[in-house]
Amino acid sequence: MADVVAIGELLYDVFVLPEREVRVEFGGSPANLCVHLARAGHSVILCARAGYDGAPLVRILRTFGVDTRWISMDSALATTKVILRREPGAPEFELERGADVFIGREDIVGLDLGDAKLVHTTAFALSRSPMREAALALLERAESLSIALSLDVNYRPSMWDDPWRGRSLIASLIPRLRWIKLSAHDAEHFLGTSDPGNAIRRLKELGARGICLSLGPKGALILEGKKRLELAAPKVEVVDPKGAGDALYAGILHGFLTEAPLEEAATIGLEWAGSVLQGRGSIPEGKGVIAEREIPTGIPTGGKEEI
Repeated sequence: MADVVAIGELLYDVFVLPEREVRVEFGGSPANLCVHLARAGHSVILCARAGYDGAPLVRILRTFGVDTRWISMDSALATTKVILRREPGAPEFELERGADVFIGREDIVGLDLGDAKLVHTTAFALSRSPMREAALALLERAESLSIALSLDVNYRPSMWDDPWRGRSLIASLIPRLRWIKLSAHDAEHFLGTSDPGNAIRRLKELGARGICLSLGPKGALILEGKKRLELAAPKVEVVDPKGAGDALYAGILHGFLTEAPLEEAATIGLEWAGSVLQGRGSIPEGKGVIAEREIPTGIPTGGKEEI
């Protein structure tokens, strides 16, 4: 039994830094979300598929109290990796898609949604089969039980075999969602606009109810019904911005799960985002940075061939 069930990507973020230095971190937006909600005392299940090299990621989730019984380990494929190069002119990211794609409907047979209040997934998870079908089946089952649905629109056209189909699928889900999260970059790729006002208007036209639009150093916009909050970014020394949007959204969902006022939820989300911004990695206390001795075979380290 769980308050929250998430299905989606569990992966390694691999940062290629100047002078060939490489840093490996815990990654995957639904995994980040699960960590924050578990730390807040919610019972949380993550459904995912990691590769033969994924044990360090599962250990981190367990450290924070996330239920990992529905994470399957692929003995033939490596864990999916997002390669982020910190070099002038480098692409936003490079993707080495691995085991995450191959979680199937059969992997979540028997998962009990009885006490769940929220089921969450991502555009990343929906971008490939058979993971797409597994995630959609879970959303449909949750909807039939009147469980609230949540989606992170981390949409990038390059992740989809058919980007038009991807946009259409996400658009069709929006009226069914209780909450939706996206960043300014996501809005540009999915909605074709970088203007927050236009993005909000488009989302509402598509039927969105609760919206969390993170704007990086410009803060965030939170909308629920007639309420609209314009949030300034946390006033902290920023060490690493990665994962701050996930932390903010986790606070909003924590408020939803506990029936707290939206203003209180936003305050919590900003505190959690600030804690992430002040350290390395996408989860608090630096626990998302994978120590070199833990780095499994298959992940590039400094001195190996260029990724």
